[in-house]
Amino acid sequence: MRPSLPPAACAALAALVAAAPASAATPLLPAVADPPSQERHAGKIVFEELVTPDLAQAERFYGGLFGWTFQESDAAGGRYAEALLDGRPVAGILQRTPASGEQKQPWWLSYLSVPDVDAASKAAVANGAKTLFEPHSFPDRGREAVLRDPQGAVFALLASSSGDPPDELAQPGEWIWSTLIARDPDADAAFYQAKLHTARFFYDRILPQTAACYLTIKSGKASLMAMDEAAF
Repeated sequence: MRPSLPPAACAALAALVAAAPASAATPLLPAVADPPSQERHAGKIVFEELVTPDLAQAERFYGGLFGWTFQESDAAGGRYAEALLDGRPVAGILQRTPASGEQKQPWWLSYLSVPDVDAASKAAVANGAKTLFEPHSFPDRGREAVLRDPQGAVFALLASSSGDPPDELAQPGEWIWSTLIARDPDADAAFYQAKLHTARFFYDRILPQTAACYLTIKSGKASLMAMDEAAF
């Protein structure tokens, strides 16, 4: 997860929220588990979405790198592509053309599984987060919200209506790890622990020849690593 999303990316996400009622006929945001599952992995990163100004270029790059295929649909504010690996959803890509003067840098957004998006959002705000997009329900996808943590990292919460993807060893081409670069890993760990409840935290190792540390945050078999920005 990066420290923040640029205005262009936030505007694209806002457009998706505003357009949700029109998505009943053609699902605006596809399910994250296909086929549906009964699995729930609270605190795990279960989906990733890329906001980019060039969908075709992103498809060529990630398709060539990971063997992803894509199923496209129209979305408010741009086009949306579901990225598939052997027919299974692994990510989403939203194209939004930035306005003149806006930053064109693509950004990935991580979705954390929670059983109750509204309750988790309130807990996050009570622990210093800022709500960027209020909880909203999407046909097929479920209920989600987008927030900024106390140190500026943007993340999403998701209660998937199709269940969570199986909690098993990632195959080549699947998402396997996310890294959060934080000014204060201890403070961020305390924030995510208070918000997700089920996560476990421990220091993994000190980076050689620096004062920085890895702080591994685990939920089930999934991990998110906070790394002190002094390492860079």
